[in-house]
Order: sequence, then C-alpha cells, then structure tokens
Amino acid sequence: CYNKCIIEDNDIETLFDSVNNKLSIKTHFKGKGSIVYEILDNDQNRIYRSIPMKNNEVITIQQLDSFKKYTINIFEKSTGLMLGNKTLLKTINRTFYARKDLVNRAFRIIEAYYYAKDGTKLVEKKLNLNKNYIKITKQIDDNSFIGQIYLKTAKGIHFLDNINPVEIEINSDVISGTMDLYITNDGDGLLIDLNKKRIMNDLEDYKAPCIETYTIDVNGGEKM
Repeated sequence: CYNKCIIEDNDIETLFDSVNNKLSIKTHFKGKGSIVYEILDNDQNRIYRSIPMKNNEVITIQQLDSFKKYTINIFEKSTGLMLGNKTLLKTINRTFYARKDLVNRAFRIIEAYYYAKDGTKLVEKKLNLNKNYIKITKQIDDNSFIGQIYLKTAKGIHFLDNINPVEIEINSDVISGTMDLYITNDGDGLLIDLNKKRIMNDLEDYKAPCIETYTIDVNGGEKM
C-alpha cells in the first residue's frame, strides 16, 4: 500500500475540446489520499482550484484563453495527521487553441505536401515553404474557415489576389505547436512553385504540382 500519492509519467490524461473550449483532466494515482488541481496563468495568478479529487475522477474547466501559457499543478491532499498539508506531485505546462479564436489571426505556413512522379510511381513529397502565411478571416463551421494567403518579405506584405479567398479545413489537432490544413480555392487545390518554394499566385500551370495538405505554425499565430 502507498501512504502517499504516486503519479507515474503516463498517468495524467489531458483532453482539450477545441470546438467548445473545454479542458478535461483525469489522473490515475496510487495512494490513500486525494489530489487537488491548481491552474496558473502566464503571470502565475491562480485562476482555478479544484476540490479534492479521487483516483481517476475527471475535472472540466471551461473558457480558457487561447494562445496563453498555463501551468497545471497537481498536489497531494494528505489524510490523517497530515490533513491540510499539500505536496506538489506534478506540473504540466500547456497552451490551448480554441477554434473560434483562430479567426483574425495569421499563421506561417511551414510545409506543403504534394505528389510527384518517381519513375512509374507517385510518391508524396514535402517542401519547406518560404515566407508564405495564411490569415483566417471567417469561421464557417467547427472545422471550416475562409482565409487569405500572403507573402511576407522585406518589402512588406503581398496578398495572393489571384487565388484569394481560399477555403480552409482543419485536418488535425494542435500537435507540438503545429496543425495540418487542407487549403483550396473553390474546391481546387493550390499550386506550388518548387523553385521559389512558395505557393503560386496562379490556379493554372500544368507544370506545377498540386498541394495536398499544409502544416502551419500555431504557436506563432499573431492577430492581424
């Protein structure tokens, strides 16, 4: 038996519902006590404290601010002679991104994936893009948005008006600060300039590969 709570590295489950801006946390621990969650904002102000929770109980926190760093502390709430004391067991640092908060922000497009011939086969290839960004301007539904693609250079910002506006479909959750998208114009894929490593400002070029998916830097998203 364990007189103190013990949490292994893989015993904490955090699930963020980006559509409804809701965080759920469940912790499996060994021990006779209970645990308490505290959430601190980027300025280390406590914005949430739970009641003592039992093993595998789920807490839900709603309406966290997107693009801000939070610290989640898990304390042991002791029993018996140690009642009232608390011991820090684990600390988790997280940033959350609600879908609605993507609107009116711009993100760097890191990579584009496309298919090219390799002998007689079509193989998927990846290209690191140069100076391409996307601004999300409107949300259509949970996963679909409207946006505009532009270049950011030393001479300023240049919107690709021959292909804008574009339709955006989110294809993944945020993983390690990045997210995958489909981007189309009236249902058609955009083209890639392999020499300049950029998205073409043109929808018709039979020599240019069609881009299948994109990866954007969500951490670097800025209001625009």
